[in-house]
Amino acid sequence: MSATQNHTTNVALGRTRSLPKPSRGWKGAYARLLFGVVFAFDAAFKWMPGYRHSFLDQLKQTAQGQPAFLHGWFHFWISLQSQAPMVFATLTALTETALALVLLLGVARRAGYIVGAVYMLLVWSVGEGFGGPYQSGATDIGTAIPYVVAFLALLVFSPPARRERLSLDKALVKRFAVWRFVAEPHAVDRVHGAPLVEPVVVGENVIPGGETS
Repeated sequence: MSATQNHTTNVALGRTRSLPKPSRGWKGAYARLLFGVVFAFDAAFKWMPGYRHSFLDQLKQTAQGQPAFLHGWFHFWISLQSQAPMVFATLTALTETALALVLLLGVARRAGYIVGAVYMLLVWSVGEGFGGPYQSGATDIGTAIPYVVAFLALLVFSPPARRERLSLDKALVKRFAVWRFVAEPHAVDRVHGAPLVEPVVVGENVIPGGETS
């Protein structure tokens, strides 16, 4: 007996399973929005004159007391950004503003989450000096690492665009098929000619034709 015939028989005999209804993506959307609000505050501070005028001084201060094998690393970044500190401060503010919009609007999630993780790793290794210098009494490894973990968690656990709540990606993927390459957190329908395969969400009721209710 085929799967379709078996499903039809089960429906006729009243043997359909009733699974607990999931949150249907709302918890994930709330987490993304909360993270977006936090990141928006961070971005707002980057536009403040105080940050922009002290941008290079903060980097020089971070480099002080670092171990000798990291001197070359910080010398490179200080020399690079000394050429145009206001430009780099503006790029920092623009990057964080763009990432906040990715989180708040749910747009370009795949690209945004990857860029966010890489950017925050760069912030940790340059702006925070790898969380160091590690001396007696040090209590943490820096504030940027939790942000890296948060972006990676969103990349791994976010649903496909059609299941994402409060997200522009949901509408954009329907209108522009190519948008899934920057929107879908997972490898969904990336091979040309391959069938659309998406992660199964426990608790969704599957009906004939491959649709979900």
